[in-house]
Amino acid sequence: MSKQGSDPKGDRDALERAMMEVGPFRTAHLPHLLQLCPCKRCVENLIVETAVKFNARERLIEGAPRKKTVIENLRRVSEAAGSLAEALVGLDNHSREYLGVLDELDQIGPIVNAYEAAAASMLPRPESEQEPASDGRFVETLLALEHYVSMRLRRFPGYEAEAVVDKGGNTNVAKQMLGPSAAYLVHGCWIVFENSRPGQATASENGAFVRFVNAVHEYATGDIEENSTLLNWIKRLAKPLRRHDQLLGKLGALEAELEDLEAQGAISHSSARMLELKTKIESAKHEVVDALLATLSLPKVKQNTAPTSRRSEA
Repeated sequence: MSKQGSDPKGDRDALERAMMEVGPFRTAHLPHLLQLCPCKRCVENLIVETAVKFNARERLIEGAPRKKTVIENLRRVSEAAGSLAEALVGLDNHSREYLGVLDELDQIGPIVNAYEAAAASMLPRPESEQEPASDGRFVETLLALEHYVSMRLRRFPGYEAEAVVDKGGNTNVAKQMLGPSAAYLVHGCWIVFENSRPGQATASENGAFVRFVNAVHEYATGDIEENSTLLNWIKRLAKPLRRHDQLLGKLGALEAELEDLEAQGAISHSSARMLELKTKIESAKHEVVDALLATLSLPKVKQNTAPTSRRSEA
């Protein structure tokens, strides 16, 4: 049976080779750890999930339009909503009545069905002896849509009020917003590997972590060719990811100590330490966030167009 969508395209063999790099496994399942349970079943599920999400990102990036196209589409919707609202508000009394009020001769199936489907009862109402003219809910919705799309457009990455100039090159909007898929895969693999083998992931070309990432990539894509982009991202991300993990461990230790003191109750000799810990925890949280951001804002990696086969080297 052919594999569709974001399903892993590789063989079971690639998944098993990835599993070997993070073993041996605990025999007992630890449900309180949720996805980070290091038992064999949970690790396998997490590898499969990482592969599926990687493929999903690849598909999204592959089919994404250029940034200029998205901006033009949003601008067209905003302008069309505003123009239609303006056209409806500008209707004369007779036009409003003809569109919004059905007389007895119009009470036939096709017209009534079309009237209801178009929500014509919410169109601008004509002036009558009983009430003044009103723009109606339809116009309010159109104006709200124009406002909303305009707000989203102004917040769109790279948007400027002036005309958007397409300078060529790679302006794939999904890739610019999500970042390179290879970097995402390295991030995901780091979490799986470090959860099973804490402190052991390195950027060594012959190391277990590099072999693990390659196996997961092969399982996700079915591609058996060596992907040098993955290795480049591993080398770029290993140090900042390790730094982030170390700071996270430091934060966890501080929080655990504070929880213990709070459980004992605030006695005189511990109150000063508790205040000190709270200050250190706030500082550590900022360090953790900064370290995480450092793993997400690295330079782009140049693609290598001359891959070699991993299997041919085995």
